[in-house]
Amino acid sequence: MIPEKLLLLYQDLQAYVGLTEEDVRNVRSIAHIITPHLTALIDDFYNELVRHPEAAQVITGGAVQIERLKGKLRGWVEDLLSANCDQDYVWRRWMVGRRHVEIGLAQVYTNAAMSRLRSGFNRVLSEVSATDVPEIPAAIRALNKLIDLDLAIIEDAYQAEYLARQDRVRRLATIGEISGGIAHELRNPLGIMKNAVYFLRMSLPKLSDDDNDAFDELGRGLKTCNRLVGELLDFVREPKREATLFPLREAIDEALAGIDIPASIRLTLPIDRDVHTCRADKGQIVQIIDNLVRNAVEAMPSGGILTLNVKRDDNIVVEVVDSGNGIAVGDLDKVFEPLFSRKAKGIGLGLAVARRYAELNQGSLKVESDPGRGATFRLTLPAV
Repeated sequence: MIPEKLLLLYQDLQAYVGLTEEDVRNVRSIAHIITPHLTALIDDFYNELVRHPEAAQVITGGAVQIERLKGKLRGWVEDLLSANCDQDYVWRRWMVGRRHVEIGLAQVYTNAAMSRLRSGFNRVLSEVSATDVPEIPAAIRALNKLIDLDLAIIEDAYQAEYLARQDRVRRLATIGEISGGIAHELRNPLGIMKNAVYFLRMSLPKLSDDDNDAFDELGRGLKTCNRLVGELLDFVREPKREATLFPLREAIDEALAGIDIPASIRLTLPIDRDVHTCRADKGQIVQIIDNLVRNAVEAMPSGGILTLNVKRDDNIVVEVVDSGNGIAVGDLDKVFEPLFSRKAKGIGLGLAVARRYAELNQGSLKVESDPGRGATFRLTLPAV
């Protein structure tokens, strides 16, 4: 969704529910009444949420994460009471819905939780005498309009992201049926060729430097073909997640061990080795990082700086940053699509598989890039 278009949608919905400038003023007039009760309302909100296993399972960081989420909810309510419905305000609401899809929180829990919060607002305001604050009845109606608008935008984002994921699943299934057959048919002849090259190399009495170079080139070509066939098969298989606890740095080290990074690229790694522990399928996380690092290396054919960062807030975030030419703005939404590639080598499945594994492990994989200034891929995983 483009922020400008989202604002137009919100303004259309404002007109539909009849939100006026007077409504905005009325909501702002009661902010000082609700604010002193926010701590109690927010505590009640999360106390109720954790009683429901389906909703509570998305909170993987325990009490520490809940405290952070309480701070975010307070910010959301303060935003609501400011009634400053500009583009940034609407965009933040839309991202809430998108985030709920990423963490696997069903929209029904958002609606129910919002209803509980709404009841809390109404209870607080009902205790204020209309004689003391004449705007109370009108302010309650206006606040309900704003909450309904927020829910509409959050649900729009939820549906858009959910449908996009369903569409990707259908397309992946179709492509998978075709590519799976091709991959299986190629694997056998590639194995025969690899054995034949080995047999010829061992059986010939004496090889010149040119002969050795030719055999080396054949070996590299076969290795590339086998890697592409492996990508196809990974793409086709219905992956299963076998979650274990492991230090994230171990997965980074395993991925880097299988990659030949040219001397012209300076590699920077996180200093702390064992601080960040996550629960995920280690093999799949290794494959994600392997793919991201290989892409970064290929993006810097003349050399550059490759940086791996690990950060932690509610989740663990692995950043793979390169100093290459970056990704064109029009390609940013396509790089995770299967069979999309601007590279001379490869078939465009690596990032599609990587995102699939990230989502399977209750995480996400995103990219940011400025053309000419490199790219940053962010892998987000639940923290322990």
